[in-house]
Amino acid sequence: MSSAQKAISAMIWDFLGKGGLALIRFAESILLVRLLGNTDYGILSVLLNFQASLVLATSLGIEGALSRFIPEFQVKKKEMHIPALIRQAGIIRSGLLITSSSICFLFAAPLVEIIFKDVSADSQSFVNYLQLMLFLVISVGLQDLTRRILVIHYKQRLINTVELLTFCAYLASAIVLIQLGGGITEVLLANIASKFVTLLIFALHSRFYFRSNSAKERFPTSLQKRIYSYALSFYFYSLMLHVLGKGGDIFILGAFDPDISQVAFYTIAFNFAFFSTSFFELALHGGFVLPFISEVYHQGNRENICRVYTGLFEFIYLFTIPISVGGILMANELIHLFYGAENSSAAPLLILFFVHFSVVKIGILNSSFMLAADQQNRLIGSRVFFGVFNMVINVILVGPYHALGVVWGTLITGVLSSLYETWCVHQTIQPRYSWAFMGKIALAALGMGIVLWIASPFVPEILPLKIALLIGLGGMVYASFVVFLKPISADNLQVLQQSKLPFKRHLFRLLSK
Repeated sequence: MSSAQKAISAMIWDFLGKGGLALIRFAESILLVRLLGNTDYGILSVLLNFQASLVLATSLGIEGALSRFIPEFQVKKKEMHIPALIRQAGIIRSGLLITSSSICFLFAAPLVEIIFKDVSADSQSFVNYLQLMLFLVISVGLQDLTRRILVIHYKQRLINTVELLTFCAYLASAIVLIQLGGGITEVLLANIASKFVTLLIFALHSRFYFRSNSAKERFPTSLQKRIYSYALSFYFYSLMLHVLGKGGDIFILGAFDPDISQVAFYTIAFNFAFFSTSFFELALHGGFVLPFISEVYHQGNRENICRVYTGLFEFIYLFTIPISVGGILMANELIHLFYGAENSSAAPLLILFFVHFSVVKIGILNSSFMLAADQQNRLIGSRVFFGVFNMVINVILVGPYHALGVVWGTLITGVLSSLYETWCVHQTIQPRYSWAFMGKIALAALGMGIVLWIASPFVPEILPLKIALLIGLGGMVYASFVVFLKPISADNLQVLQQSKLPFKRHLFRLLSK
């Protein structure tokens, strides 16, 4: 099977598996907000954000280096270096995770004072939460490493099946425990158990890779320097990506705003906008995009490189634009239906996040192509500058405007950084931007929005029925515009023909000119 066919198969499995997982994660946010209340949900969000930050801080870019260099070794017939690289990565990652978690466990009390603005009412409970969460750090960090090994070899079917089943088990357990009188502690325990089970399964499957590549060949010192230089560059890039996104924003809200419910409103809006705009794009979130692009780039065919960029660009924005337009029009109704009127303050944040994700989705492509082309230093420089800019503007805005100010700061930063990095990619590979595609998609989304705006007053005011009817109507109108305007490029239609998607012949007939 060729690399393109493997990538297409991986995309299909990622869409199926991650589509189901996204729906369950969406259900998780709704259920936990309603069962715990927005205050406890805000506390849980800050704790999970700290966990994600610590996992990232101890990664040193190791997983990114594996994604970048293993495909290169395979293309250049240097597979003998791969086992040594993975063994070193495992030793370093494990040592950092255990050491950092132990230190944080001992100094949990002062850490709580840093990440929470006000814990005077029940500081010991917050300390207990943080110490328990550190077990989640270890399991998630090691799971990321084993998962990356499986991703590089396109084991999407295994990964998505395991993650979907274990997450469902976690959510069901958490709901039962809360109903029995539990709270944040019980949710964390259920989460930890599911992550350790996932880690065990991934570790058992990834060990076969070591057996099949048992040669103990050591790679040259010059190659090691290149790999770890790249890993550190990728590390700083990931840190800045975290600061530019949800991680930095939640830290600022938790540390500078005494109203912990603001974290809940932010998290509700971010999760809803992210999951809805990313649902069809989940096929690209499995981590195999960078290895695939790296493999294509090092094959040296510039025409193929440009074709891949255009294909992924069209795939992302075919769905992102209409979902964002529909989400902006129905933001208030969506928040009231899924999270309740008591969380209506999240609706203005949701509108801004839909605008934000409409712009920054191109970052998936820009960052992957820059990393594959060894432009990581330029990418890091961009993320450092805009990361600092984002933190400064958010700290300024969080006081007077709370979560709304933080989202505005992130939106402004996202637009500026996306423009700059798109310019950088244009200099590197000179991709073909499909302006005709964007114009037709924008026209289709605008037509859909006008129809929804006109139809909304005539739809029954029963909220679940109203939203279901409007979403169904919007989907049919947008699909009709797409079939009529035919925005998809010939290269992407050819990929569609080569895929194993159901009904591909009918789709091709409808979308081809």
